[in-house]
Amino acid sequence: MTHKALTEGEKILDRDLELETEDTFGPVLRAKTSVITSVLTTQAKVDETRLRRQSLDRLPALLALVNETAKRLPQVIDAHALE
Repeated sequence: MTHKALTEGEKILDRDLELETEDTFGPVLRAKTSVITSVLTTQAKVDETRLRRQSLDRLPALLALVNETAKRLPQVIDAHALE
């Protein structure tokens, strides 16, 4: 199904607006705009998902680094506890 949609979208985008008649120019232009919008929206979602997955994949390593660094820091003494 996706292949069919992409094939039809490609056919729409390949149409030369200079060859369209007065009756078909508007509908073809709107169809091209719709295809372009759909493709760019889908690509943005794919990129966002890929970026989110990369961020989540790095989270355990970052947490380990934070813990490791925290162990090397000197202990903070609470001045109120000494009184």
